[in-house]
Amino acid sequence: MKDEWAFVLDFLAKGHVSQRREEPISQLLGEKYFSLLEIAVREGVNLLLEDKVYIGEGKRDQVKFIKRTLSVKDLTATARNELELLIEKIVLQDEKRFLEFFNKAGPLTTRMHQLEVLPGRR
Repeated sequence: MKDEWAFVLDFLAKGHVSQRREEPISQLLGEKYFSLLEIAVREGVNLLLEDKVYIGEGKRDQVKFIKRTLSVKDLTATARNELELLIEKIVLQDEKRFLEFFNKAGPLTTRMHQLEVLPGRR
């Protein structure tokens, strides 16, 4: 299960400060599976926060390649600030899908509910 589309959380035109060579990168949030990704951006492309970017298997106009998957702690401060707002936006755009999931979620056992095994649950 891979995301085809993702939204820009942060764009670093010169890459991370710790990188040896300057390479434009961006941190993204997957539209369907909420994947956190870091990508190498093609030369001459400038991305804005919340831009929708194609990351699927076909020809990618803005993305050179996907560098790595990220965890929340790997995100830049800007990306962390944008994360909650962008998740809310994605959920509101496809409300029916999320409501259907929560309405159909049921118990796995007599002591455990399906919602208890969601990733990121505290």
